[in-house]
Amino acid sequence: ILAPITGITMTLSANIAATCLICAFLITATLIVVFAKLRRMTDISPIAGSDEIGNVDARLLKRVSLSTRTPSISLALKALAAHAGSYASIFAVTLLLVLLVCSVARLSTWVGPHGEGLMEAFSAADHDIGIQPLGPMDIGAAEDVIAQHDQINAVYALAMEPVSVGGQQLTANVIDNASYFHIIEGSAPQTDQEVVVTAMAASALGVNVGDDVAVAGSEGVAEYQVAGIYLCANEMGQNLGMTMQGYERIGDVGGYIWCYHYVLADGSRNEQILQELTSRFGNVAAIHSNSWSGLDGLIDASRMLLVAAFVLSAVLVMVACALSSSRAIASERRDIAIEKMLGFASARLRRTFVVRIAVVTTLGAIAGSLLSAVSADNVFGVLLASSGIGSFHAASTFANTILPALAIVLFAIAAAWWSSRSVCKVVPVKLLTD
Repeated sequence: ILAPITGITMTLSANIAATCLICAFLITATLIVVFAKLRRMTDISPIAGSDEIGNVDARLLKRVSLSTRTPSISLALKALAAHAGSYASIFAVTLLLVLLVCSVARLSTWVGPHGEGLMEAFSAADHDIGIQPLGPMDIGAAEDVIAQHDQINAVYALAMEPVSVGGQQLTANVIDNASYFHIIEGSAPQTDQEVVVTAMAASALGVNVGDDVAVAGSEGVAEYQVAGIYLCANEMGQNLGMTMQGYERIGDVGGYIWCYHYVLADGSRNEQILQELTSRFGNVAAIHSNSWSGLDGLIDASRMLLVAAFVLSAVLVMVACALSSSRAIASERRDIAIEKMLGFASARLRRTFVVRIAVVTTLGAIAGSLLSAVSADNVFGVLLASSGIGSFHAASTFANTILPALAIVLFAIAAAWWSSRSVCKVVPVKLLTD
């Protein structure tokens, strides 16, 4: 056909090849147009497919497109954005329960496995064994008994004598090595003209670090400067600390007022050492460890409180998630029916629902854990101040920060998976017919 006009002669095979290329081009162009038109169907939300199903913001529906290839996490986040109000209660419950458990765990951490926190708060200075002679005794023989069981790292003398400041009765912790005081503000007394006071005593006397106070003892009155604030909850915190030389200005440092405190290398054999010392020297000395009779009961009580808080929180978060999950699934039944009609399997819809619960509870757990780390120490400090404990600080650990939050999230996920069984009972045809 073209030869008379163009002068080009084409072979039969060339004619066939050209025809195939033209057909391929036309088919490709047609497919591109068809797919471009069909692609718009994937942007139709199943919720917006019926005027009777769902009342969701139209701007949100434009951003929500579903297909069976949509990742479960993406699908879960889209559903969570569309029904955020249904999960607010789960977030709040998780936050409060994690805050409770983490706070109790911080209290247990402060107490310590053997009551170290309590003893540090109540004792003027750390020690393992204390021996106060009531009369003449061979203190060297007692030290030999201790050395047979454990190495003595340090020894210092401490006396507790009554004094008064401004007419208020206090107990003076007199020590021959002031570096053993638990200082929380300022510094330990360095001279015979300096003292330290507890936070409770400072509040009662109306003094601060750097102020001068007049201290009256059994043999006179002297002026001292408050060098710092220290921990000692004995006598409800009404204590004052000073050096041996400082007390010598107002009292008698002789006699049997001194208790010799021993700091041991190991400390695991304290009970055995205490029993042997008591059997040999109990009639001439008051022998004690850095503990008291009710300490074990307090330690057990703190552990029981932690277990009770954990169990209660686990039960409450599972019940709350089960109830909230059932309510959320009931409100989304029409959406679930349409998603099933689009080809989503029940197992996948259950997984997406559990992902939503996991996201919400994780956010609540993080918020509760951070809130506990920021506020728990202050709250317990205020509550324990009435007992003379001037400072409360618990170190943040995995056990009191991350573990409670993780456990509660896992309990919530388990409850959500159990509650999501109702997704399998949604029948699309019956629901749409109703």
